[in-house]
Amino acid sequence: MMIPGLMIHYVLRKNAIEKFTRNAIQEGAEQIVNLGAGFDSLLYRLAHELPGV
Repeated sequence: MMIPGLMIHYVLRKNAIEKFTRNAIQEGAEQIVNLGAGFDSLLYRLAHELPGV
């Protein structure tokens, strides 16, 4: 938070990762693997929206 631009970097990165993941699913990906741990809710949201993935 103390480094200028760091928060916007986090937001843009999360947005890009979500777009990439959703595009991969639209193109036929059936499985998503989360290699990190933390507070990212993307996979939980996708599991709720798309139970077949």
